[in-house]
Amino acid sequence: MNLTRAFQDTLTQLNPEQRAAVDGIHGPWIVLAGPGTGKTHMLAARIGNILLKEQIEPQNILCLTFTTAGVKAMRDRLVKFMGAAGSRVAVHTFHAFARRVIDENPALFEYTDWQEMDELDGRRLINELIDGLPPKHELRGPHYEPYRFGKDLLWLFGQMSQESWTVDDVVAAADHHIGNLGNLKEFIYSRKYKDKVPGDLKPTAVKEEQKMELLKAAAKLAENYAVLKRERGLYDYGDQVSWLRDALRDHEVLQLQLREQYQYILVDEYQDTNGLQNEIIALLADEENPNLFVVGDDDQSIFGFQGARIEGLKELTNRYLNDIQAVVLRENYRSHQAILDAAQVLIGENKTRLLEIGDFSLDKTLHEGTRFAERPDVICLKPLR
Repeated sequence: MNLTRAFQDTLTQLNPEQRAAVDGIHGPWIVLAGPGTGKTHMLAARIGNILLKEQIEPQNILCLTFTTAGVKAMRDRLVKFMGAAGSRVAVHTFHAFARRVIDENPALFEYTDWQEMDELDGRRLINELIDGLPPKHELRGPHYEPYRFGKDLLWLFGQMSQESWTVDDVVAAADHHIGNLGNLKEFIYSRKYKDKVPGDLKPTAVKEEQKMELLKAAAKLAENYAVLKRERGLYDYGDQVSWLRDALRDHEVLQLQLREQYQYILVDEYQDTNGLQNEIIALLADEENPNLFVVGDDDQSIFGFQGARIEGLKELTNRYLNDIQAVVLRENYRSHQAILDAAQVLIGENKTRLLEIGDFSLDKTLHEGTRFAERPDVICLKPLR
């Protein structure tokens, strides 16, 4: 593979942590990289380095990201590094990758002639679902607003699909929450109040239990919604990813075919992966010591309302604990040190950060764009031989 002068120049400009991640091309790796630490630069350089050192073709590398803008930025960088060959690297969003596999294997999928839903289609189906409920059903709104819970139902069904939650999962979680209300300080009195003593439930606990009962009732409608979609020949944005997961589970030949095709897998913004996407990555990667490279920032998991979650990072490190190697990118090229210090104080209040992998602690203190480390801060979680 002939790589350009821009690629060679990039290799010389990498800081020690970035260089360690670029050079360690075998086995499972995790890179914790916040905004401004040059992760896109590093990812493209790693792909170029794999092609430089290994006897594989660009199309044997799969790079998954979350936005079309991210796909374009990566492809532009790869073309800059390796010319036209850069456009042959398989860089996709999860949804585009699922669509590609479906199109290339039509015999395995029965949904190829279905139509993709838009927002209006979704609301129509939800309204039809509500119209079919008994008049006194708790999810039918009052006569002047019968579809009050329509938007909430759409959101719940989407979350159940993305996270691979079954109805039983949701019901069990709701029941657990109800049973635990007496242990949550926001729902109990901490001191005597009128006829209440410390530990008694507040009125808000009753409202919370009512919400959980509504959630359970809503989850039980998920299959009805799925049936309506099938009857109408419609699928939503996330269904394609779900179909890919099911096909990988059910058809070992497809799984082995994709594993052989994609010998190196890279995933950007890994903290944004949901449960369904994590299942796909696990099915695509070899069970032992895969060439899997993920870049994420658990500190961005505070954006939980956008789907960010730290569980995926933790599951990954636990799955490959004896083989995974970790790098923390701590040089920030976007902000001054005063801003980084203030951000460190703020994020330090987050108690769910990934600060340990196995028996090793992680130093995630950011520094302003200097070559501060003489050696890479790399954690090898397997014995060195």
